[in-house]
Amino acid sequence: MLTDTVLLKPDERLVAVRAQAVRAVAATVKSGDKVDIYVSDSTGLTILLGQGIEVVAVTLEASQLESIAAEQLTNPDVKLEDYASANPIGGTYILRVPVGDVAKYIASDIGGVLTLSTRSLAGIDTAPVTVDIYGILCPDNTLPQCTRSR
Repeated sequence: MLTDTVLLKPDERLVAVRAQAVRAVAATVKSGDKVDIYVSDSTGLTILLGQGIEVVAVTLEASQLESIAAEQLTNPDVKLEDYASANPIGGTYILRVPVGDVAKYIASDIGGVLTLSTRSLAGIDTAPVTVDIYGILCPDNTLPQCTRSR
């Protein structure tokens, strides 16, 4: 079991989230990486969810995991290792997060789109800023062409 091999501090938890492989630096995010995680809604509104988050494990997409689980109903000897390579192209990322942030990751996974951005071990943290496409295209909303129609 994963939690048997991962030492967690009392204030840490493991949480699994989904991210399309392309949104995980084109499927290059791997176990042991530190990542910054962004969450976006369907309008493109985006905010930094977490910084320097450790990826404990990378596994298959949710649909593939569900298919393996269903297979276990008729064949109890089936194990994840029978279907997944040692280094699968991601889809599900198991993260080490502070206990107080678990609900944020669950809600973001259910209601948003997650993007993982790799960083160096010495990467510096930044203040979270909410961005939308309007703010990117029109950073100076005093310009006449940047006036939103009502």
